[in-house]
Order: sequence, then structure tokens, then C-alpha cells
Amino acid sequence: TGGNDDTATAAAMVAKAAGTTIIAVGFVTLMRLGEIVPLRIEGVVLVDINGAETRLSELRGIPRLKQIKGVFLGVRWRKASQCRCVGVPVSCRVVLSLLLRHLRLLKVAGRTEGRLFPSRQGATKTACRHACNHVSNHSVTEALRKALVDVCGLSREQARLFSGHSMRVGGSNYMRKLGIDDETHQAVGDWASLTSSRNYYALSADEQFITTDRFTLDDPSRRRV
Repeated sequence: TGGNDDTATAAAMVAKAAGTTIIAVGFVTLMRLGEIVPLRIEGVVLVDINGAETRLSELRGIPRLKQIKGVFLGVRWRKASQCRCVGVPVSCRVVLSLLLRHLRLLKVAGRTEGRLFPSRQGATKTACRHACNHVSNHSVTEALRKALVDVCGLSREQARLFSGHSMRVGGSNYMRKLGIDDETHQAVGDWASLTSSRNYYALSADEQFITTDRFTLDDPSRRRV
């Protein structure tokens, strides 16, 4: 019974940790929540330090973080580009460590196929037969709001201003602050146009004042010294 207990515990941990991993993936990839939650284990491809690509299903075990360069997450369809079977790259070491931990829990839980982020109801091996057993958008949004309260110190009222799309917005603005050009931002986030991608930028008060300080209704010659 010890093995069964370990499997059940791992399955529960998979469901509980799914929200955190999804939040991290959404932030660095700018993927839509509707693209992340249906991801499948069969679509995960790992890239080792030598650049060799191997499907997760072909590996006997889960590699260590130092053994891989990155991961491709297989998205079956992207909204704006209308592309099918796209491999979305992930190379951020923090996010990779979360993904690898998640994959190890899945393996212990006996899940080698099916949803990458199973719901609590679909976390057991027998629930693999069900097609729609991935975690819901609502549960991910609630996990995000809980993290904002517990980790970031926001009030519950402030946290409710955030939604499942907030990872996409937050990641966009982080890319902007890193100086990544608009065209790259558009391509990573799969927006149909630059106008659409730029709508995700949110300037801080200081950044807005830098712009407004350049013009004034006052006549400079009449200012008192």
C-alpha cells in the first residue's frame, strides 16, 4: 500500500502545484491561459545541453536542471497566427526548475500521457480516460490571486483586479523594461499586429510623467525664479 499512498500523494501535489507552474509559464512565454491549461504531456520536448531534442515520452527518467538547455511546450493551436502544433520555448531557469519538479510528480503519480496540468478530479491515473480533465482557468486565476495576497502582500480587493490574462500583461511589461523590441514581443506573444501587442503595455506613473513633463501650458519666460 505504500506505493499507492505515494502515487496518491504525488497526484494531490500535482494538482496543488499546477497553478504555480502555470503562472510562471504564462509570465515568461506570454501564452494565453487557454493555450496553457490544455497542454499535454506528449507535447513536451526537452533540449539537452548539447542541443539534442527528445520527447519526454522517450526518456526513462526526468533529467536534472543542469542537464537541459530548455523545453518546448507543444501547443496544438495558436489564436492569432492560426498555427497548429507549435513548440513554445522555455529557457528561464526558474521556470524550468518548476516544470521539471512538476514532471517528476506526474511520473510518480503514474501519469505518462494526458494533460500536463490535470485537475484534482483528473489527477489520478484512472482519470486519464477523461478528455477534459485539465485544470480550469478559474482555479488558475484563484491561485494567482492567492499568491498576490500571500506573497506580494496585496489585499483581497486588490488581488481581485487581476485575472488569468494578467500573466500575459505582466510578462509583456517585463519584456518592455528589459528593452526587448516590439516586433519580438509581438512574435513571442502571438499577436496579429503591433497595435494589439502594444495594448498590453502599461506605463507606470513615473514613465507617464516623463512624457507629460516635456510639455507645459506655462510660459517659461514668465516663471518666477
